[in-house]
Amino acid sequence: MSSKKKGAKSAPKAGQQKKRRTRRTKWNQKRWFCVKVPVWFPYKRAGYTPVSKKKQPKAMERRTFDVVLADLQESRYEIDRDAEFQMGYRKFRFITAEVVGKFVLTNFHGYELARSKRSSLLRKWNTIITGFTDVRTTDNYLLRIKTLAFTTRQHNMKKRHAYCKSAQVKRVRAKMNEVVRNHISSTNIEGVVKRLMPVRQSEKDQYEKGQIEKDIERLCKVVYPLRDCYIEKVKVLRHPQLDRRQVLHFHDIDEHPFKPGKPGKKYEPRKPQGEAVPRTEEDQTEEKEDMALDLNVEKSTPDDSPEE
Repeated sequence: MSSKKKGAKSAPKAGQQKKRRTRRTKWNQKRWFCVKVPVWFPYKRAGYTPVSKKKQPKAMERRTFDVVLADLQESRYEIDRDAEFQMGYRKFRFITAEVVGKFVLTNFHGYELARSKRSSLLRKWNTIITGFTDVRTTDNYLLRIKTLAFTTRQHNMKKRHAYCKSAQVKRVRAKMNEVVRNHISSTNIEGVVKRLMPVRQSEKDQYEKGQIEKDIERLCKVVYPLRDCYIEKVKVLRHPQLDRRQVLHFHDIDEHPFKPGKPGKKYEPRKPQGEAVPRTEEDQTEEKEDMALDLNVEKSTPDDSPEE
């Protein structure tokens, strides 16, 4: 007498086909969002990011994106060699600020030089000088900025090396921190981002370093000659509480409200039934102010009967 094992599956009968299990891929359960950076950059779309459909609201909170500056140029596919050299090693970090429809609106969250660029700057027979300083912008962003500089030989030096003394290192570091504080404390976060990017006077000219880096090299050479002065890293320690109106202003989006719960659909006010009531200029200004203050609230329709 044969004993059947517990849990064993019986073979399919003659004429029956074995059922195949359909695998559910994880990518079918995700939704793609377009990542947009502020209008301070020439090209606004940084890429796409997937989000699970079940965890959409919470999964997008505090999500960060690292983008190379060369990918945020309008002519990023036909970029010249000089621009690629100046922009390929500058990485900007963005953080999610608001989700509108299928777009993720981001805000500036940091800046850093590529590790390969920093390694290529190292040389023998010189001194590396770094400085850290915490600065607050005019719009209440607290930033920690790390500067980097290397000493170099003068044309008439007889020594083989370019080592500077510890007292000179302290003077150079204090001068670097002073230049950074003067630049950052007198501008907002948009001005900080623009001063981190390389600039050029015309299309024929080559790209030059940012204004902060050029001032560090110019003012610190009085103490000791320097080469390759860079802002190595910018970290956002604290940022102000932004409302939706300010986030839309960073991305140059019209202040038209979106209906809550229906992403990607614009707000369309309902038309009043019957004869339209003439509105004064005061009513129109009040309506615009209400739309600008709260973008998520639908405006009520005007009454059909005139006020007595």
